[in-house]
Amino acid sequence: MKNLNICNFKPVELTDGTIFREKFSLLDRRSCECNFNNLFFWSEVYDEQFIEVEGRLLVCAFAINEAMFPVGAYFSPAELAYILKTLCCSQKLCGWIYDVPEPYVEEHRAELEQYFIVETSEDYYDYIYSTQSLVELHGEKLNKKRNLIHQFHSEYPDARTEELTVQNAPEVLQFALHINDLLSAGTDTLEDENGALHRTMNHVGELSAEGLILREGGGKIIAFAVFSRTNSDTYDVHFEKADRDYKGSSQVINQLTAELLYKRGVKYINREQDLGLPGLRRAKHSYEPEFLLKRYRLGPKI
Repeated sequence: MKNLNICNFKPVELTDGTIFREKFSLLDRRSCECNFNNLFFWSEVYDEQFIEVEGRLLVCAFAINEAMFPVGAYFSPAELAYILKTLCCSQKLCGWIYDVPEPYVEEHRAELEQYFIVETSEDYYDYIYSTQSLVELHGEKLNKKRNLIHQFHSEYPDARTEELTVQNAPEVLQFALHINDLLSAGTDTLEDENGALHRTMNHVGELSAEGLILREGGGKIIAFAVFSRTNSDTYDVHFEKADRDYKGSSQVINQLTAELLYKRGVKYINREQDLGLPGLRRAKHSYEPEFLLKRYRLGPKI
């Protein structure tokens, strides 16, 4: 790995999408981290930069002192340990490797434990849902979701949807920032998300991501979602916001997004992590996920 030179790291730009998608496709993972749009949206927030090493892409999030599991064919545990040691010795990075896939850990656990602390937590599992289930909402456990959707359509029969475009992106951004401000002004999590939202809406015309907007009869935005393909059978929902003053709007935008993707033959939707937040965890579990995508972290042994 003679080309592992920390001076060669470069910021993630839109023009890097082709090489990232090519490398992501090799393993066809469903992880939200394995979606170039997601990486691009958050790259300024986390100061994510990358280099190519032995045909793989190594992404470091310098703002949080962590590295993403290399993109492409697997490195051996010894090679991973060398990479992390090199980065630590350079004083450029001294943290953990995140988004380590479960099959890799299962295959190499004994060797990994020679070099790393191996840990996992439900806090950073991805919630994977069946698009069909989110459209049909069958069963007693989803009865409340169905009722809220029926109430919304009864209360707002003139509500309509439209696609996210360059023209309406500034309006969507202002709506999203307003919702975040109402939820909890000044928290680090929402401040970071605001940065990612700015980057997203400023590049709508150049992205492979798309969005769906829900408006009430008078034209006011009351909900939106932004999403894009992650792998052969899964889309990732990057952002979803709804105005709580419009009862049922959250459930409606969720169902409309699933319906759009289901008609395309998409099997799964990744709605990302709950970050260990109790309210978010309850909300995500309330939609009966198909499964939780388990991922690991590798830390340096001191």
